[in-house]
Amino acid sequence: MKSKVYFIEVKDIGDVPGSLAKLDLLIRKSGVLSGIRKGWNVAVKTHFGEAGNTAYVKPPYVRAVCDAVRGRGAAGFLSDANTLYRGRRLNSADHVKLAAEHGFTRESIGMDIVIPDCSKKENTAEIA
Repeated sequence: MKSKVYFIEVKDIGDVPGSLAKLDLLIRKSGVLSGIRKGWNVAVKTHFGEAGNTAYVKPPYVRAVCDAVRGRGAAGFLSDANTLYRGRRLNSADHVKLAAEHGFTRESIGMDIVIPDCSKKENTAEIA
């Protein structure tokens, strides 16, 4: 069975408005968010990038997805997972600071940033 593949051609990385228009069209035409229902609380999982790295999806594009989630009547939050290796993504407090340094804030995205913290007992459960 063949799957549809959606692709946005970006010829000028400086043309953020043009790229955002294409992303909005892709979200609408693909129906990728059609399973989201009014009143749901949706986690939008992204990668905030490593310290000193620029290879991550930039905040304006993540905001476009968050706006589309809210446009479906859902609430949401932006999330990422901590790492097992040493670095600034090892714990939630440092991870949130790094996210802010890369431009991911409530003000820029329109959603809270929630990074689960497994160092807090109330955030964990034992599986027998």
